[in-house]
Amino acid sequence: MNNKEFQKQFNHLNDKQREAVTTIEGPVMVVAGPGTGKTQILAMRIANILRTTQIDAGNILALTFTNSGVWAMKKRLLEIIGPASYRVHVHTFHSFCNEVIQTFPEKFLFNKKLDQISDLEQLLLIRKILDQNHFEKIKTLKAPYFYQGAITKSINDLKQEGLSPRDFEKLIQKELVEFEKIEDLYHDKGANAGKMKAKYQDAKEQLLKNLELAKTYEDYQKGLKKQGLYDYADMILTVGEKLISDNELLSYYQEKFQYILVDEYQDTNSGQNSVVKSLASFYDQPNLFVVGDDEQSIFRFQGAALENILSFVTDYPETKIIVLEDNYRSTQKILDASRAVIGQNKNQIFNVLKIDKKLISHKVVKTSINLGQFSTGANEDFYIAQTIKKIIKNNVNPEEIACIYKEHRDVNNLTEMLGKLDVPYVLNCAENILNDNEIQKVLNLLRIIDNPYLDKVLFEVMHYDFLKIEPIDIFRLTHLAGKNKENLFEYMTQDNLIKLKNKKQLKNLLTTVVT
Repeated sequence: MNNKEFQKQFNHLNDKQREAVTTIEGPVMVVAGPGTGKTQILAMRIANILRTTQIDAGNILALTFTNSGVWAMKKRLLEIIGPASYRVHVHTFHSFCNEVIQTFPEKFLFNKKLDQISDLEQLLLIRKILDQNHFEKIKTLKAPYFYQGAITKSINDLKQEGLSPRDFEKLIQKELVEFEKIEDLYHDKGANAGKMKAKYQDAKEQLLKNLELAKTYEDYQKGLKKQGLYDYADMILTVGEKLISDNELLSYYQEKFQYILVDEYQDTNSGQNSVVKSLASFYDQPNLFVVGDDEQSIFRFQGAALENILSFVTDYPETKIIVLEDNYRSTQKILDASRAVIGQNKNQIFNVLKIDKKLISHKVVKTSINLGQFSTGANEDFYIAQTIKKIIKNNVNPEEIACIYKEHRDVNNLTEMLGKLDVPYVLNCAENILNDNEIQKVLNLLRIIDNPYLDKVLFEVMHYDFLKIEPIDIFRLTHLAGKNKENLFEYMTQDNLIKLKNKKQLKNLLTTVVT
């Protein structure tokens, strides 16, 4: 333990952070937004546990959501406590559950082998189930595998919520019974007397789809078990169920982990929360430390629910709630604006638990917030690109400008607009370079060089802006080729370009393809 380094960092903590670090016994929930030093207090709290107790580093479990979060935690721990940090168990939920399975394979071994299913194996298994069942709702006659992607995602979502096939089927059957009890479900007079009202038909259709989904889910799990396979979501679901049913396994991990810490607790779904609760179930008021903020839930689509945060206080009545209000990342104007918007949510943890939260900025930078409203996405992209160009003209380094978007698909049109306005940009995302629009253009150009008779590809290539071919010439050429029932490339090689007004660019393309 590097006591000098610990004391140095401890002296830089504010009062609330120190309280979170020094309160090491019993259940503690820290409500902390981005920029409030969450990773720091997690690492410092682990160090403080080792300083003030007889606990070994191997008796501490820290769970987070991403590999980058694990790396950041281990780096901080190494700085503060030295080599002992390697014995602290820092995991993502999936890596922890996978380690449990690999440590006790005999408890999970339901076949001669136990391997994780590949994407191809999963696809083939779902298709096999669809082929073997006469489904009417999730299997169409012309495209029997149309819902395959939705089925795979739905099964994964159900596992994230900790629902077994039997649990899901019971839930659907219950909803069907309740559905039939709706008072105005059917028309009681007129030509449609006795028929279900249109406003309820879609709901009934969805329930029947879910009933078939429950059967698919059941067959899917049986197929996995028969082949000795488990999927990514099974790691958490299987371990969660085993911790409940196997007292020997549960006792082993309860004895091993005396202190449990969970980062980004607002993102835990039911399955993950079940694992945490089981591990901490030996004591009524366990040494369980969670850090979360429902204002920034990013994994909500995986089934994460506010109920998990709220139930923490119910499950552990003696929970100490610590709110980190000092923000070291954002300016006060940004903090106030975000609170004004987010505060409207009546279901937010602060409103439900009646916690007063005031965000205080320690970052002094001139900041302005402008709200834009646009009729189309193209207008929005043009405005953003034009604004960035103006900022750069005012001698601002482009590297100091960031543009944040929701999904990767949202950025394609924006980067195209930035290119048209000659605005330099760097796209920072984990994306397959072969899917990039510009790379696709190069690949298509190579495709027609290899085989110029690909009419559709050649037609697309003609529209690429760097070839500078006039749209009217493309139209005339394709129109005449179609009229003469000739391949587009062959028509271009038969001196037909002379009929076009501006044929230089097309000749250049033809020369490139032929040579």
